[in-house]
Amino acid sequence: MSENAERNLRLFQELITCAHNVYFWTYDSHLANTYTNCPDAAVLNPLFLGNEEQTRLLLPLGEKDRPAVLEDSLGLLWIADYEKDTVGVLLYIHVIGPVFIEDFSERTLENALRSMDIPAGRRQPILKVLEALPVIPVTRFYEYGIMLHYCICGEKIAFSDLQYPESHKSM
Repeated sequence: MSENAERNLRLFQELITCAHNVYFWTYDSHLANTYTNCPDAAVLNPLFLGNEEQTRLLLPLGEKDRPAVLEDSLGLLWIADYEKDTVGVLLYIHVIGPVFIEDFSERTLENALRSMDIPAGRRQPILKVLEALPVIPVTRFYEYGIMLHYCICGEKIAFSDLQYPESHKSM
């Protein structure tokens, strides 16, 4: 990572926590988590990478050099963007989230966790973490994704440049 990109990403991480408590994650090209500022990573990381469909889509989406918006069956939204070296080899995937884009009820989340076959004893701690996640208007979250891309690539993009995998609603 260039020194400039690293400095930009550190500043970006601080700025997005000023308005909302949005977490920042970095994964290497093998999807190993190399950094996060999330204190509940043990709970949230498996929700992100434990989703087989989402994980299957994550690396191919990087081929287009645009941030990808990913949504899971709980209604959690994440944005992933790709850092590559000068010849286009993937170095890191930087991710922000998860966030909710609309209010939710505890009952809705409980039902979703139940449908994911999460044992009853594990549901309550997960529910507590989920209830603390921010609810952010979708356009604001997309703006954060556009800013993330600028920090990584130095390129200004529009909402229309964000990638939305066809099956992201079914995750």
